[in-house]
Amino acid sequence: MAPQGGPPVGPPPPGMMPPGMPPGMNPGMPPPGGPPIGSEFGPPPGGMNFSGPPSFPGALPPPPGVIPNLVDPYSRASTVIIVNAVFLTIGTLFLVMRIYTRAFLSRALGADDCKSNIQTLAWIVLTVI
Repeated sequence: MAPQGGPPVGPPPPGMMPPGMPPGMNPGMPPPGGPPIGSEFGPPPGGMNFSGPPSFPGALPPPPGVIPNLVDPYSRASTVIIVNAVFLTIGTLFLVMRIYTRAFLSRALGADDCKSNIQTLAWIVLTVI
Protein backbone atom coordinates (compact mmCIF):
# COMPACT_ATOMS: atom_id res chain seq x y z
CA MET A 1 0.00 0.00 0.00
CA ALA A 2 1.40 3.40 -0.98
CA PRO A 3 1.25 6.32 1.43
CA GLN A 4 -0.60 9.38 0.24
CA GLY A 5 1.54 10.93 -2.52
CA GLY A 6 4.61 8.76 -1.82
CA PRO A 7 6.33 5.79 -3.43
CA PRO A 8 5.01 2.27 -2.83
CA VAL A 9 6.14 0.63 0.40
CA GLY A 10 7.17 -3.02 0.51
CA PRO A 11 8.53 -5.43 -2.10
CA PRO A 12 7.71 -4.85 -5.75
CA PRO A 13 4.87 -6.85 -7.31
CA PRO A 14 5.89 -10.31 -8.62
CA GLY A 15 5.77 -9.18 -12.25
CA MET A 16 8.25 -6.35 -11.56
CA MET A 17 11.02 -8.52 -10.04
CA PRO A 18 14.19 -9.06 -12.12
CA PRO A 19 14.52 -12.57 -13.57
CA GLY A 20 16.06 -15.04 -11.16
CA MET A 21 15.45 -12.83 -8.10
CA PRO A 22 13.86 -14.84 -5.28
CA PRO A 23 10.64 -13.39 -3.84
CA GLY A 24 11.15 -11.07 -0.87
CA MET A 25 14.60 -9.87 -2.02
CA ASN A 26 15.24 -6.20 -2.64
CA PRO A 27 16.40 -5.79 -6.26
CA GLY A 28 18.76 -2.97 -5.22
CA MET A 29 20.79 -5.16 -2.84
CA PRO A 30 23.31 -7.88 -3.77
CA PRO A 31 22.24 -11.45 -3.10
CA PRO A 32 23.39 -12.98 0.21
CA GLY A 33 26.95 -14.23 -0.02
CA GLY A 34 27.58 -12.10 -3.11
CA PRO A 35 30.27 -9.46 -3.56
CA PRO A 36 30.15 -6.48 -1.17
CA ILE A 37 28.49 -3.31 -2.33
CA GLY A 38 30.89 -1.14 -4.34
CA SER A 39 33.14 -4.01 -5.45
CA GLU A 40 31.60 -3.91 -8.92
CA PHE A 41 33.56 -0.72 -9.57
CA GLY A 42 36.94 -2.41 -9.31
CA PRO A 43 39.98 -1.41 -7.23
CA PRO A 44 40.33 2.16 -5.97
CA PRO A 45 42.03 4.66 -8.31
CA GLY A 46 45.76 5.08 -8.02
CA GLY A 47 46.25 1.61 -6.58
CA MET A 48 45.49 2.78 -3.02
CA ASN A 49 44.66 -0.01 -0.62
CA PHE A 50 41.97 0.81 1.93
CA SER A 51 41.63 -2.69 3.37
CA GLY A 52 44.24 -2.54 6.14
CA PRO A 53 45.29 -0.04 8.78
CA PRO A 54 46.44 3.30 7.37
CA SER A 55 50.18 3.70 6.94
CA PHE A 56 49.80 7.48 7.24
CA PRO A 57 48.42 9.22 10.36
CA GLY A 58 45.69 10.98 8.35
CA ALA A 59 42.62 9.49 6.74
CA LEU A 60 44.29 9.24 3.33
CA PRO A 61 47.87 9.64 2.16
CA PRO A 62 48.71 13.01 0.61
CA PRO A 63 48.47 13.37 -3.17
CA PRO A 64 51.62 12.75 -5.20
CA GLY A 65 54.05 15.66 -4.98
CA VAL A 66 52.61 17.01 -1.70
CA ILE A 67 54.86 16.85 1.35
CA PRO A 68 52.85 16.82 4.59
CA ASN A 69 53.87 19.21 7.34
CA LEU A 70 52.51 17.74 10.56
CA VAL A 71 54.99 19.53 12.85
CA ASP A 72 54.21 23.15 11.94
CA PRO A 73 51.12 23.13 9.68
CA TYR A 74 49.89 26.22 7.85
CA SER A 75 47.30 28.10 9.89
CA ARG A 76 44.89 30.92 9.11
CA ALA A 77 44.33 31.73 12.78
CA SER A 78 46.11 35.10 12.58
CA THR A 79 43.97 36.11 9.57
CA VAL A 80 40.79 35.16 11.43
CA ILE A 81 41.87 37.15 14.49
CA ILE A 82 42.69 40.24 12.40
CA VAL A 83 39.40 40.11 10.46
CA ASN A 84 37.44 39.61 13.69
CA ALA A 85 39.20 42.53 15.38
CA VAL A 86 38.60 44.87 12.43
CA PHE A 87 34.90 44.08 12.10
CA LEU A 88 34.37 44.06 15.86
CA THR A 89 35.90 47.54 16.06
CA ILE A 90 33.78 48.83 13.17
CA GLY A 91 30.60 47.29 14.63
CA THR A 92 31.31 48.71 18.09
CA LEU A 93 31.93 52.20 16.66
CA PHE A 94 28.60 52.07 14.81
CA LEU A 95 26.85 50.95 18.01
CA VAL A 96 28.44 53.80 20.01
CA MET A 97 27.32 56.31 17.36
CA ARG A 98 23.80 54.88 17.39
CA ILE A 99 23.52 54.96 21.18
CA TYR A 100 24.93 58.51 21.30
CA THR A 101 22.42 59.66 18.68
CA ARG A 102 19.45 57.94 20.34
CA ALA A 103 20.37 58.93 23.92
CA PHE A 104 21.64 62.50 23.58
CA LEU A 105 20.30 63.88 20.30
CA SER A 106 16.83 62.35 19.97
CA ARG A 107 16.43 61.38 23.66
CA ALA A 108 14.51 58.23 22.70
CA LEU A 109 16.26 55.07 23.82
CA GLY A 110 14.18 51.98 23.13
CA ALA A 111 14.13 48.23 23.57
CA ASP A 112 15.95 47.79 20.26
CA ASP A 113 18.90 49.73 21.68
CA CYS A 114 19.07 47.46 24.70
CA LYS A 115 18.95 44.44 22.39
CA SER A 116 21.77 45.93 20.29
CA ASN A 117 23.88 46.46 23.42
CA ILE A 118 23.35 42.89 24.59
CA GLN A 119 24.12 41.52 21.14
CA THR A 120 27.33 43.53 20.86
CA LEU A 121 28.45 42.48 24.34
CA ALA A 122 27.83 38.83 23.39
CA TRP A 123 29.80 39.40 20.16
CA ILE A 124 32.72 40.87 22.12
CA VAL A 125 32.69 37.98 24.64
CA LEU A 126 32.59 35.33 21.90
CA THR A 127 35.38 37.06 19.99
CA VAL A 128 37.62 37.29 23.06
CA ILE A 129 37.00 33.66 24.01
